[in-house]
Amino acid sequence: MELPTKLSKEGFLCLNQRFLPERNHLKIYDWYTSFTNYYNCARDCFGAYLWSICDEERNRLTVISISLIPQA
Repeated sequence: MELPTKLSKEGFLCLNQRFLPERNHLKIYDWYTSFTNYYNCARDCFGAYLWSICDEERNRLTVISISLIPQA
């Protein structure tokens, strides 16, 4: 199931450039969410996503965790 979004492709690229301006030295990993039951409900509904972004040049680690579940 695909979720509707109001963000255009151009908007996504602009946002991506703003958050990750120097992508050539980043290491981005997509992690399985099955390592914990925290994401169980989201995996059964719309999805669960977990990424880590390592910026070795700036010594910065960013983790993005998204759990998509329906609103009550």
